[in-house]
Amino acid sequence: MRHVFLLAAVGGCIAASAFAGLAHAQAFPEGGMEQAPDGSSTALNLVCNGVGHKMTSDSVNVSSQDSSGNYVNQTGTVDGEESFPSAVVIEITGSQGRIHVPDDMQPRISFNGNSDGWWELSDVSMSRDEIRGRFRFGALFQPHVVIDRISGHVTISGPRPFNGTCEPGNPENRRF
Repeated sequence: MRHVFLLAAVGGCIAASAFAGLAHAQAFPEGGMEQAPDGSSTALNLVCNGVGHKMTSDSVNVSSQDSSGNYVNQTGTVDGEESFPSAVVIEITGSQGRIHVPDDMQPRISFNGNSDGWWELSDVSMSRDEIRGRFRFGALFQPHVVIDRISGHVTISGPRPFNGTCEPGNPENRRF
């Protein structure tokens, strides 16, 4: 199993993602592709910064007048959606992959994820211009991931969508 360390700037903060029992930071060659001993590419590691969406619930108080002219106060809940700056990390090795999605984008009831927040990608396909895959939060939530390899734009469809731009995850190319 590989060990990877990725840094991402999110909403003015630095988010460090360490996983798989990280003992050291592993360097990746230019482009985020790790090389096998024979020179072939074995993995693509991407940090995708953008905007995610999360569900919100707000309590509201409503005052109304009944048929007798009395005012009645009622309390209710209004569900909605809120966007927020976030980062998604994607790791692809051959036809397999996994994705790390922020907690706020995950449904309240979900399964199939690891305790460290990673979700397995299925149906991974890579062409010259596009990467596609999907993952399962559960039986009802199966978001699709589409990455344009030319622009770097990523779209995650589903109940909690995400749009952003991916860059190779290379810890040797730090910004500061």
